[in-house]
Amino acid sequence: DLKQSEVEGWMDTFVKAGERGLKANAEEEQAVHAREIRELRAKIGELVLELDARKTLQALNDRDATAF
Repeated sequence: DLKQSEVEGWMDTFVKAGERGLKANAEEEQAVHAREIRELRAKIGELVLELDARKTLQALNDRDATAF
């Protein structure tokens, strides 16, 4: 499923920088993915807090509506 241009890019990278260049690129990609995961987990946390707050507010509103 690889494109020829992708493989050629890897070959060019290897020729220019050798094994160290490929490892650095892989490490950079890994760092990017790790950062994305941290950001997404933080966003999930924010959304869970917002959802909990909305549920609490709705429960309070429902309770107040039945009190009258």
